[in-house]
Amino acid sequence: MASVKDTATFFTEGTTSQFEHVLKLYPQALRLQADRKKKKPEELVKLDDWYQNELPKTIKSRGKDAHLIHEELVQTMKWKQTRGKFYPQLNYLVKVNTPRAVMAETKKAF
Repeated sequence: MASVKDTATFFTEGTTSQFEHVLKLYPQALRLQADRKKKKPEELVKLDDWYQNELPKTIKSRGKDAHLIHEELVQTMKWKQTRGKFYPQLNYLVKVNTPRAVMAETKKAF
């Protein structure tokens, strides 16, 4: 396994072709992670595809009015928690936001 120093060196000295090679390995690495840690590996793969591919296109399609809607924020948090440690309180905190608040605050981010 690569150390923190190895990772830092890769980011400061890696070539474009090395970055492209590593990026192409992402789907395999994700599948291995999903199969190793998750009870429902397909859920992680599906959520990751949504997060990596569909969500950016959806946000971009909104043009200068880029924002997330409440359902997208909830889905993003589900993706995050499926990838890592689950915090039930975090789900609650995300869900209690109003759709209007989510839209207004995420507009500021974009």
